Amino acid sequence: MDAYLEPMKYAAMFFPIIALLITLPFMIHQYRKYGSIPFLRILIIYSFVLYLLVIYFLVILPLPTKESVANLAVPTIQIIPFKFIHDIVINMPQKGILSILYNNDFYIALFNLLMHVPFGIYLRYYCKQPFFKVILYSFLLSLFFELTQLSALYGIYSRPYRLFDIDDLLLNTLGGGLGYLVMPLFTCFLPTRDNLDKKSYHKGLKVSILRRFITLIIDVVIYIIIASLFSIVINIKLSNLFSSAICFIVIPLFKRQTIGQLILRVKVVNLDNCKTSWYKLLFRNFMSYILLFNFGNIYGLIDSKGLIIHIIIVIIFIIDLFLMFINKRDKFIYETLSFTKIVSIINMS
Repeated sequence: MDAYLEPMKYAAMFFPIIALLITLPFMIHQYRKYGSIPFLRILIIYSFVLYLLVIYFLVILPLPTKESVANLAVPTIQIIPFKFIHDIVINMPQKGILSILYNNDFYIALFNLLMHVPFGIYLRYYCKQPFFKVILYSFLLSLFFELTQLSALYGIYSRPYRLFDIDDLLLNTLGGGLGYLVMPLFTCFLPTRDNLDKKSYHKGLKVSILRRFITLIIDVVIYIIIASLFSIVINIKLSNLFSSAICFIVIPLFKRQTIGQLILRVKVVNLDNCKTSWYKLLFRNFMSYILLFNFGNIYGLIDSKGLIIHIIIVIIFIIDLFLMFINKRDKFIYETLSFTKIVSIINMS
């Protein structure tokens, strides 16, 4: 039992790190494609990531010492197909079919079969892959694990400490196919992928606060990158000024969107959903981006009190955000003043 609990323990330890690394790319992809992220979709994706971590650690753990591996004299490759059947038969503790329940080789083979069943279920349910692709991807995943073992954990050890076994490839691949076949049993309590997508699209018609925040993160990151490049040749204050002009004035004038809005497929329009005028767009961007993030630097070109004014502006925006949640408003103060709003432009067809 400890052989299985230890990989699960390490998977639980590493999962928050992996989840943190993939969260922003995952959110960008989901908002760009659907406009929203239902909780069930989050649960499916992250449970799948956790599952992959668990089976990966099951393959490589426990890690032996390099000295013990160097002294190993056991085979590293087993290329005889269906040898596991022979091993089960010759190691039967006693006659009778029920004696297989006391056979360790049987449980090893069964585990290798069941290990890839969730993989096949996921590929059919969420990725909507046909049977032959599920078989192919299951084989490739198993091959990756077997090559990981054959490579002595990517060259860390002097020789493999686990056996490259052709039977593992066969059983893992069969397990993926079995997962494909049993997947319909789970549709009794799970919505279909098509229904999940429809709900996501419908929810994404309204641009959520979180979607706006991710858009803001993208724009700020791009702004920082451009400002850093400018700071190589000019002073920091001027680089901030030029970067603000490029990100929040020049690009929106040409594209009618900031880069973040373009990536997440949202757009600024008039209150009647018509195309907004350029001066409303610039006024909105000046209030929502430049005043909020760069006013201290811009104002600082003239007066050192710019930082204080900047802090006051940030506080006003925080209060406005709080009031939006309390009063359930869907517009910030800068949208009210500019007579604009932000809408989703995702094509649901």
